[in-house]
Amino acid sequence: YCVIQESVAIFDNVLNDGDAFPLLTKIKTIGDLVMVVAGLPSTAASALATGDSSDTAAVDSSTGNAYLQQLSAFAFAVADRVEWRWEQRTVSAGIHCGPLVGGVIGDDRLVYDCFGNTVNVASRVMSTSGAGVWALEAMAAAAGAVAAPQRRTSIDDVDAPPIAASVAAPAVFFMGESKPVVSKGHGTLTVTRILPANA
Repeated sequence: YCVIQESVAIFDNVLNDGDAFPLLTKIKTIGDLVMVVAGLPSTAASALATGDSSDTAAVDSSTGNAYLQQLSAFAFAVADRVEWRWEQRTVSAGIHCGPLVGGVIGDDRLVYDCFGNTVNVASRVMSTSGAGVWALEAMAAAAGAVAAPQRRTSIDDVDAPPIAASVAAPAVFFMGESKPVVSKGHGTLTVTRILPANA
């Protein structure tokens, strides 16, 4: 119980640390897991009242990039604190982008929850990929992630031109290794590890 309590406290402290993650909303905890969603309408009632649907507009690549950046940064921050607190513990995070349904369910002990294939895929990515921050390769690329720059491995490479990722703006994260994982109900998925740009 103490480990779970401390883990959840870390999630909450990171998420509520100033205005670092304004696009993120914690939905629920399940044991030592936490579900966090990016891009939920923050003023759904007023949007409905005024007819302003900007909060629910289709996600373009720049918006998807912002969501992926904040979700990844949140996962990295949680991992840093968890691994500092418990040296033998690691953090696994699965990220996916797509439509979902949110609402209050049940007749007793009402709780808000989110449902849909997007949630299922993120859960499968997390549970099958291992430690680290992972996302579907195609989704990460569509959101604007680029391959991590290669590192020089030989002194013979000193005079070679620099290897750089081709990006329009400075990258906050990169795509690292990719691998196939078998996911129940989804077949084989190709996932990629998300790396911070300063890794």
